[in-house]
Amino acid sequence: MFHFLPIAVRYDGSAPASDHGYQVHIGPMNSDARGTVAITDTDPRTHPKLRFNYLSTDQDRREWVEAIRLVRRILGQPAFDPFEGGELSPGSAVETDEEILTWVARDGETALHPSCTCSMGDAADPMAVVDPGSLRVHGIDGLRVIDASVFPSITNGNIYAPVMMVAEKAADLVLGNTPAPPEPIPFYRHAPA
Repeated sequence: MFHFLPIAVRYDGSAPASDHGYQVHIGPMNSDARGTVAITDTDPRTHPKLRFNYLSTDQDRREWVEAIRLVRRILGQPAFDPFEGGELSPGSAVETDEEILTWVARDGETALHPSCTCSMGDAADPMAVVDPGSLRVHGIDGLRVIDASVFPSITNGNIYAPVMMVAEKAADLVLGNTPAPPEPIPFYRHAPA
């Protein structure tokens, strides 16, 4: 996914690198890297241990390198010439695959879309945590999960609309309403070469 921002901004609230600028944020949307979430304490206020496991697979590393190179090719087009002030980050000195991956490992951030930690699925599936028909946690009475963590796989884009769909279904389930029937809608999924 590519996000073009016509402003120089930092998400962490610190000052941008310059007064004027633009930036492109990128992120592979179908990474095969898998992380973990672990409970570290019986106190529910204690944060879990998160391990995102970025750059742990050949595909994930390849997609990051390809994305950086593609953005550079796009921003190198003549239409951007009047606005060209030089690349600040990762910077023109970062050229090789290894240099790019080192930069991603150091500066890459999670873009607010973690999901899939309590996957919906049949109770016979060892990776399934939540029943898709009720959104109840398998084997635990009185507990439902109603957020992006129930996705069996990461959506190919922003998660807002799918989360709203899960919430609407959950509202019907909690209220005892009959949910709308499923619709088999085709969608695009990139198959790596």
